[in-house]
Amino acid sequence: VKKNRKPNWFERYRWFISSENYLVIAGRDAQDNEFLVKRHTNKNDIFVHADLHGAAVVVIKVQKDQIQDASNLPVPIKTLHEAASFAICFSSAWDSHLTIPAYWVKMDQVLKTAPTGEYLSVGGFSIRGKKKFHSTSCSFTGNLCFV
Repeated sequence: VKKNRKPNWFERYRWFISSENYLVIAGRDAQDNEFLVKRHTNKNDIFVHADLHGAAVVVIKVQKDQIQDASNLPVPIKTLHEAASFAICFSSAWDSHLTIPAYWVKMDQVLKTAPTGEYLSVGGFSIRGKKKFHSTSCSFTGNLCFV
């Protein structure tokens, strides 16, 4: 008798486990981006995105035992590179074969409120503070298995 496995909460999104064992999750559409950021993030997580149409909102889940104290990077550079590639894969850069940078910020820099006089649509976010850019290319993703 085969017992049905209960899916994990993140399996409704695009996701993978990074080389350093971090859970990396991306929304499939604007509604998913909204739910992912509003319901499934905490202050330790990292928000990764690219300023390009269709780029996925990517969240690197950081557990308390994974927090790095010794450097300015909250997660290993390889995980940031994989997450940045993941974000770019689902943007218009993929079809255009463009090399564009993705950026990352800590979750406390991500706001759902727009600056005065502006409007944020579903799945849109405002970033407070400095974005940290990370260059990558779409060709990198051939080495990863995204779910």
